[in-house]
Amino acid sequence: MNTSTQKNMALFGITVLITAALSILPMIYFAPRIIMLGAQYKLTNTDTITNEGKAPLNSISHTHRYPTAKDRIIVRMNTDTFYSSGWFQLEDEPFIVHVPKIDDRYFSLQLNDVWTNAFAYIGKRATGTEEGYYAIVSPDWKGELPKSIQKITAPTNLIWVIGRTMFFGEDDMKKVKSIQEQITFTPLSQFSAQ
Repeated sequence: MNTSTQKNMALFGITVLITAALSILPMIYFAPRIIMLGAQYKLTNTDTITNEGKAPLNSISHTHRYPTAKDRIIVRMNTDTFYSSGWFQLEDEPFIVHVPKIDDRYFSLQLNDVWTNAFAYIGKRATGTEEGYYAIVSPDWKGELPKSIQKITAPTNLIWVIGRTMFFGEDDMKKVKSIQEQITFTPLSQFSAQ
C-alpha cells in the first residue's frame, strides 16, 4: 500500500468517526428531552385533574385506586403504591410543597428535571416522616423564603414530580387517600397569602 492510499484510508477513517460522532451525540443528548416533552404533553393535555395521573400544568393528580395492567400513562413497576404526578413551571415563582406527618409507611416525591434526571426526593428515606414544607425554586430564583421552609433548587425551570405512597390493601385505601390529599403544591404568592 503506498503512502497516498494510507493517507486516504486514514482520512476516510477520521471522516467516518467525525460523522458518526456528529450524528449520534445529538441523538444521545436530545433523546431524554424529547421523551420528557412527550410525557409532559400526555400528562398535562387536560383541563381537569384526573384519577389516572393527568393534571393541567402546575397541579398534581393523585391516583386513589389499585394500579392495573391497563394503566399506561405512567409506567408502573410495582403494585403496592398509589401514584401522584404533576408538572410544574418554576420560571415565574417557586412552588411550596406541603407533606403531612406520615406514619411509618414508604412515600416519596421524586423531582425530575427536563432531561429525566431525578435531582431531589422528598419522602421517608430522604426527609423523614414528619410534617414539612419545601420550596422548589428555579435555578435563577433569588427571593426570600420563610425560615421554616426548606429550599430545593431545580436545575431546570420545568420539573416533573412523580409521587409514590405505599398502601397495605383495601382496608388502607382511605388512609392513603387522606395522606395524598394533604400533599399539596402551592405557588409561593398564594402560600404567603394563607
